[in-house]
Order: sequence, then structure tokens, then C-alpha cells
Amino acid sequence: MKINKHNYEAFFIDFFDKNLNEEDTAMLFSFLDENPDLKAEFDAFEMLTLEPETSLTYNNKADLKKQF
Repeated sequence: MKINKHNYEAFFIDFFDKNLNEEDTAMLFSFLDENPDLKAEFDAFEMLTLEPETSLTYNNKADLKKQF
């Protein structure tokens, strides 16, 4: 798939998730060279970190089970 202004965010996410191969990574950086206005947005993705919620519980677990 070719990167463009309609799908670049998915490429940004895949890059930082380490899901891009060498060819796609090169295509991404070429796209950023051609679209310097998006470089700041790309850099902002680098600062974004998400941590999983480890203390999340559901009090009505029994309600999730199918009744027969």
C-alpha cells in the first residue's frame, strides 16, 4: 500500500509499533521529506506512550456468561 495524506497516520502508528518492513520505513521517510508539514505530527507520535490498565476489574463477571 502506498502512503498518502489519507492513510499516513496508520503508517506512523505501525512505525512506532515496529510493524513496518525496511521498504515501508523508507517509503515513510520519503513521504515525510515530501510533506514537511507532517513531520511535527510524526514527532508527536514518538512522545505518545500508552500503558495498559493492570488494575481494571469488572464486578459483574457472572453477567458476561451465557445462560443456558
